[in-house]
Amino acid sequence: MSLVIHKYPVPVGTEPGISEITVPLNAWFVSFGQQNDDLFVWAVIDPETQEEEIARLLVVGTGHEFSYRDCGRFLGTAHLFGGSVVVHCFEAPENW
Repeated sequence: MSLVIHKYPVPVGTEPGISEITVPLNAWFVSFGQQNDDLFVWAVIDPETQEEEIARLLVVGTGHEFSYRDCGRFLGTAHLFGGSVVVHCFEAPENW
């Protein structure tokens, strides 16, 4: 079985919260970052997997309040708009 890394856009609003994205079943997130002020996660996937699942990500800006129970594994930090906006991404717990 060969694996590949794909990138997936992360939609975000103006308030901290959960973003949902569709990924292949058992995708393993390895990074979070930005390209041209757009946010992405990178995940290791099996390109032959046909089944999909909804992944939930918590994206929160520096200085914004959130509950520790809302976050799982830390994926990374992104600096947007020349560093004037900094956001952090966590996997959301399955029971969220």
